[in-house]
Amino acid sequence: MAAHDTVNLLRQDLIAHAKSISVMTERIADLEEFKAEMKLDLVRRDARAERMAEQINAIYNLGKWVLVTFGALLLAALSRFMISGGLSVGP
Repeated sequence: MAAHDTVNLLRQDLIAHAKSISVMTERIADLEEFKAEMKLDLVRRDARAERMAEQINAIYNLGKWVLVTFGALLLAALSRFMISGGLSVGP
């Protein structure tokens, strides 16, 4: 084998390795981009879950106020009924 053939084989081997490294670099870049997208998606989902929890708590708080208001109205109506004489019939 001549020195020229050896140099050509080394050159072809170098080109093949460069192509392999280029493909691997592109795949790593794609994976890093995918990882960044997944992190962003996770952050968005966490924020959405927090907003949903806040909304559910707001609904519970509203329900509590509705029950308190209804109870107060019922108590006021019962007091009014008792003050006006209740079930007794007038003279």
